[in-house]
Amino acid sequence: MQFIKEMIYGQRRTATGKKINKNTIVFYECVLKLLQEYEYQNKTAIGFRLLPKQSIKINTIEKKYWLKFYHLFSTFLYNKGYSDGYVGSIWKSLKTLVRWIIKEKVLPIAPVYNWFTITQTQYNPIILSVPKLQFLITDKLYTTGLTANLIRVKDIFLAGCTLGLRFSDLMGLKKNNLITEDGQLYIILYTIKTGSYTKIPVPDYLCTIFKTYRTNKGKFLLPQYSNARFNILIKRFGEKVGWTELQPKYMSYKGKWIEQKKGVTKVGNIMTT
Repeated sequence: MQFIKEMIYGQRRTATGKKINKNTIVFYECVLKLLQEYEYQNKTAIGFRLLPKQSIKINTIEKKYWLKFYHLFSTFLYNKGYSDGYVGSIWKSLKTLVRWIIKEKVLPIAPVYNWFTITQTQYNPIILSVPKLQFLITDKLYTTGLTANLIRVKDIFLAGCTLGLRFSDLMGLKKNNLITEDGQLYIILYTIKTGSYTKIPVPDYLCTIFKTYRTNKGKFLLPQYSNARFNILIKRFGEKVGWTELQPKYMSYKGKWIEQKKGVTKVGNIMTT
C-alpha cells in the first residue's frame, strides 16, 4: 500500500518533519491486515470512488455506503474482543488515510472521515494512595530486603507516580531532559501535540534518584527495561512490600466498563501501559 510505503521510506513525515516511528508503521500494517481479513470474510472489496463532480445524490450514495462499512467493520472489530480504545485508534488511522488521499494525493473522493465517529474512551486507572506514596518516599527500612534490580524498579515506579508519565515516556527520558534553573531541577519534555516544551519541577527525593542514575553510562536518564520485564519485576516488588491485594481489571467495550475475569491482577500492574 502506497500510504505505508511512503512512511517506511520517509516520504511521509510528521507535522514537525520527523520520520514516522516504527511502532506507528507497524500499527498501520496491522490495520491493513484487518481490512484484508474483513474483505475476505465478507467476500467484498473496500474501495474509494473518484467523484468528478459533487452532487447531493452522489454524496448521499457515498454516505450510505461508508456508514454501512463503518458499522460492519466496527462489529467485525468488536467481535474480535477489541476495546473501545483500540477500535478508536483504528478509526483514527483510517481518517488519516482519507485525509492523505484528499490533501496529498489530491484525488476527488468523498470526505469519508466525517462519517467515522470515534467512541470516547474513559480510563479506569488504579490510583496509588497517598500513604503508599509516602511509604515509598520516606520509609527506607523496606529497601534493605530488596535486590539491586528491585531498587531500580522502585525508583522508576516512584518517578512515574510523581511525574505522571507513562512507562514509555519514562524509558525515553534522556540525560539532557534534566535541566537546572535557579537552583531548581526540572524535567523538560517536548510535546508533539502542542509543538512546545513542558517543564516539570523535580522534588528533592527524585533529585537524589536522578543524580544517581545520571552518572551511569549511556544517554538515558533511567535504567532501561522492556514493558514486559518491568511488569514482572513491579509485581515482585509489590509482593516484597506486602501490596498483594487483588484488583479487578476492566476494559472499555462499546462504551461500557467490562471486568476482565481472567485479568485479575495484583497492585503490581499499576505501571502497565
